[in-house]
Amino acid sequence: MTYTVPGTGSGVRFSTSPLSRAGGVGGEVGRVHVATWAAPGVVCVLVEGEVDFCTLDQLAAPLRELVLADGVQVQLELAQLRFADVAAVGVLGCFARHVQHTGHRVRTRGAGSTLRKVASLLGVLDDLGLD
Repeated sequence: MTYTVPGTGSGVRFSTSPLSRAGGVGGEVGRVHVATWAAPGVVCVLVEGEVDFCTLDQLAAPLRELVLADGVQVQLELAQLRFADVAAVGVLGCFARHVQHTGHRVRTRGAGSTLRKVASLLGVLDDLGLD
């Protein structure tokens, strides 16, 4: 898959594995996949799948490990995120707040209306760079 980083015109090629499914309480539980890549001046974080209390660490762990160079912006790509519970939106908000406290700007693209509403209720709408 090739992704063109908005505003830079540069394309980045990366691969993602298909989302796997695992059995859980009440049927199938979705999986989340987090991919990160860098382009000039920006680090992109693609989140796809479904994040709830069963898969929360699959979201949080890669975000904790992300190392940012000085002067880069973080762009969260959430268009492929099919579901995020309140805890998942909270993790994204905490990540964004941490990134901003280290001097980086955060922009979020592709957030659905439900995620936006939950982010607003949690007070992390501005942290995520959503309006």
